[in-house]
Amino acid sequence: MFMSVRVPVLATILAVGSLLAACGSGGPAHSEEPSSARSASAAASAAESSQPSFEVTPGTELSACQLVTADDIATVLGELTEDTVEVADGELSETPTSLDPFGTTCRYSGDWGGLVVSLTPADGANLYDAARGSYDDASDVETPGADSAFWSEGTHRGFFWKGAVNVMLQFTHLTVDVDWGDATTGVGAAAIGKL
Repeated sequence: MFMSVRVPVLATILAVGSLLAACGSGGPAHSEEPSSARSASAAASAAESSQPSFEVTPGTELSACQLVTADDIATVLGELTEDTVEVADGELSETPTSLDPFGTTCRYSGDWGGLVVSLTPADGANLYDAARGSYDDASDVETPGADSAFWSEGTHRGFFWKGAVNVMLQFTHLTVDVDWGDATTGVGAAAIGKL
């Protein structure tokens, strides 16, 4: 008889304990913040803390399509081929990063070939330094007005840096008979001349 009384009491205690554990700490429900609200609040705090605590100022107000225009490309390719080259306007897209919210990219394409212009107007010095150290085949290029510039034969990329601004140029293909490095440095010089 003693055993039969213990089992229902023990079962009742376990049931009540389980119910209390499932309901939480037993405090008023209205004081608890829902877990989805806590998650959203934590995500917002993390996003705020990952933003730079300094004000970012671009070194130019120009976009990538304004810094390197269709006319700039046509002029350089025309001088190199000694022929007229028609270049249509480029397609602009915003390409911000956490360190440079002003980044833009412009893509040009036509019968002459294709060119991608990537502009980093506020964090260009850091991008340039990182890129310069990353390219084993980087060769310095004299560009009037630039703080520094280099060309990578293997990737057909040119990097041109002045102040806070870096512009990266990459011909994706060329159907006109020109040296890729000469075309890139010519367009890069035109861009640096606008800064």
